[in-house]
Amino acid sequence: MMHLAVFLTCIGLITATAIPKQAVDNEEQSGKVVGGSNARPNLWKWQISLQYDSWNTGHFAHICGGSLVSGNYVMTAAHCILDLNVKNYRVVLGDYDLSKLEGREQVRAVTRIRVHPGWTEDLANGNDIALMKLDSPVYNNGYVAIAELPYPGQILPNGFTCYITGWGLLATGGYMPDILQEAPIDVVGYSVCSTPEWWGSAVKTTMVCAGGDGMTSGCQGDSGGPLNCFTDGNWRVHGVVSFGSAVNCNLYSKPTVFTRVSAFSDWLYSEMVPVQFGCKSVEKRVQEEGKLKMSISHSRSTAHIFSSNNHSCSSLVSNTLALAPDSTTSTSSSLPVHIPQMEGGPYGYSMGSHGLSRTSDRSGESMMGMPYLPYSTCSNSTVERPAQHSHIMQQEFSQFLLPPPPSTFRQPGQKRGLNKDSLEYRQRRERNNIAVRKSRDKARRRIQLTQQKALELQEENHRLLLHIEQLSHEVDMLSRYLSQRHIPSKVNDIGVEENC
Repeated sequence: MMHLAVFLTCIGLITATAIPKQAVDNEEQSGKVVGGSNARPNLWKWQISLQYDSWNTGHFAHICGGSLVSGNYVMTAAHCILDLNVKNYRVVLGDYDLSKLEGREQVRAVTRIRVHPGWTEDLANGNDIALMKLDSPVYNNGYVAIAELPYPGQILPNGFTCYITGWGLLATGGYMPDILQEAPIDVVGYSVCSTPEWWGSAVKTTMVCAGGDGMTSGCQGDSGGPLNCFTDGNWRVHGVVSFGSAVNCNLYSKPTVFTRVSAFSDWLYSEMVPVQFGCKSVEKRVQEEGKLKMSISHSRSTAHIFSSNNHSCSSLVSNTLALAPDSTTSTSSSLPVHIPQMEGGPYGYSMGSHGLSRTSDRSGESMMGMPYLPYSTCSNSTVERPAQHSHIMQQEFSQFLLPPPPSTFRQPGQKRGLNKDSLEYRQRRERNNIAVRKSRDKARRRIQLTQQKALELQEENHRLLLHIEQLSHEVDMLSRYLSQRHIPSKVNDIGVEENC
């Protein structure tokens, strides 16, 4: 029986904004994803850090990655959901270096968790995907963007080059980096990945494999993170990191396995659409009013109409947030910027008709029965099962990020103004950093004392062994001396023979 390893770490890897070609060219960098490098800042804006408070102390630590897929929804892996208490989770957006407060981060609490109804906690059964609703919409501060998703049913060809990103371990049994990592990784087609020499029956058609070259892969801490692929003129999140080899993260012929996002488009859209209306009533109201207002939040946004296939509504409102009563115009701002056609892909890969690609040899020896795990050291618990929704197949799906309030909006070259909330956040973050540093220093001192005590015990043990060896030698010499020398004896008064 095969065992899967989740790429999750316990305490104890809007439409996509344009990424210029020079931002992903080949350059020397230190650090690895497993076979990767430090990501360029502000490049993968939809990447989030899912953090967990395991002891209910207010100190959160990174356990999984994820992708921002709407103004207030994050997509991650179902196995990253460790318990039902939403207070134990928080989502950090726009972060790059987890060890520093850079002023670009946005921290959100979680108010609801939805996992796919087909998730059974068995990775080989698939459906390893979940949505987490944020307590408030994310602001457009220039460091955050909503990921663009693939079209429903879209499948990448074998050898297609994508990017994996995350804060997972740099090597099997290694350490987690503070800086976000990125690595180019080649897609392995289902016909190859499902062979006995690769993952066999553990891989389903709702999954996508990438890697397996023994060089690049995800690892613990990358679970839930995105598989970023440049298709149809934009970077799109085609996969969610699910599992890999339990023996070695970058084991040859055991690629990282992702949940294929395009296989769950209808579920994602139905979960994120705030209200389900009848198609005719929506179309009628849109025609009559020109826009649809739904009081679902105190935030602001404009309505966006998208088209669907012939079996669903011809138009539907994807997300609308109520306008303030004293407002007459919308103040929402859309972040999506379509990336221009690239002449060359990341790290010098060529752009073909299907996007970035490079050739690779996928032949390998049989590895049937290789253990596999979700990249995790944690156990999962049962999570909320959503009710069945009607399927909504859409050709396009877009969301908007809210513009920041004037007090926090910052133009290039303009100093960032601090309001009460941001100041409190900085102070709270600084207190957390101080507490973490103190804990690390205390742990380091304990380790040093333990090592010193171990050395002392080792030296004492060595001295005792030498003393025992010396005594044994003396006893042996005395025995030989007594056996070679004749010692006369006499009988005492009570008849016992005594040595003279």
